[in-house]
This record gives sequence, C-alpha cells and structure tokens, in this order.
Amino acid sequence: MTAQAPAYVDVRAPRIDRNLKLSVLLRSIGVRQVRLATGLVMFTYIFSHFFNHALGNISYETMESWLRYHVWWWRIPIVNYTLYTAAVIHFSLGLVFLSMIVSIMTGLFSGFAPAWTASRLDPVAALRYE
Repeated sequence: MTAQAPAYVDVRAPRIDRNLKLSVLLRSIGVRQVRLATGLVMFTYIFSHFFNHALGNISYETMESWLRYHVWWWRIPIVNYTLYTAAVIHFSLGLVFLSMIVSIMTGLFSGFAPAWTASRLDPVAALRYE
C-alpha cells in the first residue's frame, strides 16, 4: 500500500489564534531573541554613524548634510530611549554570559588541577605521608 499525496498544497499563511494572551506570547521570547534585537538596534546606530564617516570621503558638505538626518533620527525621544535601553540590556546579558563562562572555567580548573597534580605523584610516596 502506498501513501497518497494530498490533492492540493496549502500555501496560505498559518492561522494566528487571536485569543492568545500577551503573557503567552512573552513567554516564547528567549534570551537569544532579546540579544538579537538589542544587537540589531545598536548595529543600526553604529552603521549610520560609520556611514556618516564614509560620506566624509566624498566631501565635508555631504557628511554635514547627512549628519543632520542622523542626529534628527537618533534624538527622537523614543528612538533615543530604545538605543540606550538596548545598550544596557545587551551589555548586561553579555556580562551574565561572561560570568557563566568564568564560573565554568573556574570549576573545570579547580576540578582538574588537583587531579592532574595527584596523577603525577608516586603512589608509594603519597601513601607514606598518610
């Protein structure tokens, strides 16, 4: 018996349940998504900043005219708060990740260093001082 292919392929977008609560949607957001979003906000700022520097290769006037738009956009209060909040969150999550790496490396070192030192000892000499 062979499996039969469906007569049609449904290419429509998946249906979204309109009854989902905000708490259910927020639970699906993880640390990776937060770091990605905050990183993209900071990348956008840094890209526009360096783009302004690159326009200085064309002319000083071009760089100055772009600077007006750059400053106008990043000084809008909600955009400014978003940038600073993204920087703080991204930096904080980076510190959490760094502290986890340091604690893992400390645990591995403090576990392997005594074992490695003990493996280099002569068993008879080590038991003599017991």
